[in-house]
Amino acid sequence: MSRVDLQARRSIALAWGVVLTLCCGPAMAQADRPTDVAGRWQTDRDDGVVTIDRCGRELCGRVVGGGRLSANPDQRDTHNADPVLRERRVEGLVVLDHIRSERGVWRAGPVYDPLSGRSAPAATLTPRADGTLEVKACLAAILCTVQRWHRQR
Repeated sequence: MSRVDLQARRSIALAWGVVLTLCCGPAMAQADRPTDVAGRWQTDRDDGVVTIDRCGRELCGRVVGGGRLSANPDQRDTHNADPVLRERRVEGLVVLDHIRSERGVWRAGPVYDPLSGRSAPAATLTPRADGTLEVKACLAAILCTVQRWHRQR
């Protein structure tokens, strides 16, 4: 292979690298940014405010406020199926655990609803263009609940 051919191949490879970085790089970086789901979120039923933030190497969602918690700051997890956990405070309770991005899709699990005391093994978190966060928790593929959370400023 001549020196000219080698230089031409390197130039083409470099050009493709630049094109791929410019067109795909921002989209790939955007998909894995914790800021897509991180922040304070008002649940769609006004039952709580959840903060999604770092918990070690992953993200988690904790109850930090809401209408019921304002009325009773010492509210306990009374609906929990485990009698031992019924005395823990709702404020600070992790309701979305192990939040991570997998190929651009935000996943969490397990997830917990202190209002009903029910848990689901997994959920998907989808940031929407209107600034809301769709939280879809499923027990099985056909048994899902969806909430639309609103970012608090």
